[in-house]
Amino acid sequence: MTNQTCNDRKNLYKYYYQLLRRVTTVAEKKVIKFHGLEVDNVIVLYSQKTRSKPETTIEEFDGAKDPQICETINVQVVSEFVTITFYKNEKANSIIKRELIPAYRVEHILVKDVPAATG
Repeated sequence: MTNQTCNDRKNLYKYYYQLLRRVTTVAEKKVIKFHGLEVDNVIVLYSQKTRSKPETTIEEFDGAKDPQICETINVQVVSEFVTITFYKNEKANSIIKRELIPAYRVEHILVKDVPAATG
């Protein structure tokens, strides 16, 4: 096998992996929760400073657009942090990862609520 063939094969695997992630994410709708209650989406805007650059940038966490493959995303404001928990299986409390954003960095939290059912 030549180097070109190896590179082509690696690129093909990378393409298939990215495609599989997109299909899996679309096929399995993520459940997004705010303090344990199901909502349509949660967007958190927060400031981020880097040590190498003195300027502050505004970052965005968007639960619906987040690329992490998971069953449930739960966003909570706990003490001095906004906690974002990614669950593989929420009933089994199987956590993939947890992110903490200090509350003093949070600029805005937008919660898009699920419309109330009319009966």
